Amino acid sequence: MIYDATACPQDIAYPTDIGLLDKSREITEAIIDELHTANPQGKKPRTHRQVARKRYLKVAQNKNPSRKVIRKGIKFQLQ
Repeated sequence: MIYDATACPQDIAYPTDIGLLDKSREITEAIIDELHTANPQGKKPRTHRQVARKRYLKVAQNKNPSRKVIRKGIKFQLQ
């Protein structure tokens, strides 16, 4: 049990972290795949997986991304 605020864990992701958004996108895509295989009526919804992954990596692999680049990356992951 941690009582001191200075001894908090460092591995907690910030809510607007682009890595957190990418992970949630991947989980959502897995849910879509599972639901579509269970009931394959019609076409599977478009998710643009490859494009979203490339855009995520473009921001995540930058050493010092600017605010503008981060904001655009977060916007794309949310869309």
